[in-house]
Amino acid sequence: MIRPATLALSLGLLAAASVSPGHAAPLQTLTAQMSETIRAAGLDPDSAAVRAAVAEGEITVDFHGDPETFSLAKLAAGKKLNGIRNFVGTRAFLRALKADPGKAVIFDDTYNPDYLSNDERALVSKRVAADIAAGGCGPNTYLNKLAGCVSK
Repeated sequence: MIRPATLALSLGLLAAASVSPGHAAPLQTLTAQMSETIRAAGLDPDSAAVRAAVAEGEITVDFHGDPETFSLAKLAAGKKLNGIRNFVGTRAFLRALKADPGKAVIFDDTYNPDYLSNDERALVSKRVAADIAAGGCGPNTYLNKLAGCVSK
């Protein structure tokens, strides 16, 4: 059984930061150095997920009152290997969620809501709430952890 406090905490974790809408012009190509850093993060710079993250450009986030702008290019330039994996994984999950909400799966090793806008967080929160309402034990191991779900 999922306790109301657990549900509130779970949804609160997803919305912990507020985001200002805003995407800069997307970067069209990766430099050789960026590609090397993305490879060092364990990703294929030619993969569809990386190409899509590059095409998205910048995402401006207001995290607890401090503005922060994220992009794959900036994360690669700063050699933020975990950030690169999380940015690409989170953005790939979001695209999958928009394409087919019932089949999108959050992978707990790459999902980070810091890389989502407020509207995107609301969309993810609806999915979390639907999974919890349906019993909480769905295919999303990350959501199961948030919901305090214990598989039978």
